[in-house]
Amino acid sequence: MNQTERNSFKSYWPWFLIVVASAAAHLWCVKSQFYLDDLWQIRDNGTFHGDGYTEDIKLRWFYMMLKIQVALFGMSSPAIHACNWLLHTGVALVLWRLALLLLPQRPGVALFSALLFAVHPLGSEIPNYARCQDIAWVTLFSLAACHQVVAFLLRKHWWHLCLALVMMAGAAFSKGPGVFHAIMMVGAVAACVGLPIVLQKGKRVGLYLVSGAALVLVCGFFVRHHFGWDTAVSRWQDPRIMGHAFTLSRVFWEFCRLGFWPNGLCADHHIQETLAEKGFWQVKDA
Repeated sequence: MNQTERNSFKSYWPWFLIVVASAAAHLWCVKSQFYLDDLWQIRDNGTFHGDGYTEDIKLRWFYMMLKIQVALFGMSSPAIHACNWLLHTGVALVLWRLALLLLPQRPGVALFSALLFAVHPLGSEIPNYARCQDIAWVTLFSLAACHQVVAFLLRKHWWHLCLALVMMAGAAFSKGPGVFHAIMMVGAVAACVGLPIVLQKGKRVGLYLVSGAALVLVCGFFVRHHFGWDTAVSRWQDPRIMGHAFTLSRVFWEFCRLGFWPNGLCADHHIQETLAEKGFWQVKDA
């Protein structure tokens, strides 16, 4: 850890500013009520009322955390939304730490990125939509995994890589496709940081190749154990899965525009879905 990063870490101002900014933008979420998927996935879910055990193994962490919240506060909409706000704020703090690791000479830019995330309207769904707590968890774990991978690439301490794998496992049990979220995020960040290092220090190419191969093998084993190869492959031709993929592709540029000018935001339930027949290419609009 260099002097700039150490001084930034010791200063309480960035932490304070991020928490205050997140509170000013989203803490009113405690007034939100259960709606849409909150009703059947949380409020009326038998998992929380002793009427059955309906949780999916791929959501094990998400449901375990919700059970703790319900045990402590009851089926309280303000309490669960407050926990979502805490998670949103935690994501902003981890994002700041990751940005500071990537830009140690520009702590102001790192802080601005975290503040922008903390207050941006596109991030308002997690604090205000209780069911999105799984998205908050998978984002938190995935960003933490990215932070540990970057720390490993810069500092060469293997325990960072071990922590990254633990964080990726947390993402895998927080949301259905959580493991893929984590792999994509870690892969993108590792490529951006690792490739320049490999090109500058050719003698360490073997080390990075072995590390990368080990990470791929561990992730592959986990996916095989978690889903099964046949199930994972067959789901790519599932009309629901492919419809989501085509819908995301269709609205991608609109999402980018909203990042700069966030007007007319709506819940994803109100976005017209592109439907797909069985297979890859039979696509029609809803």
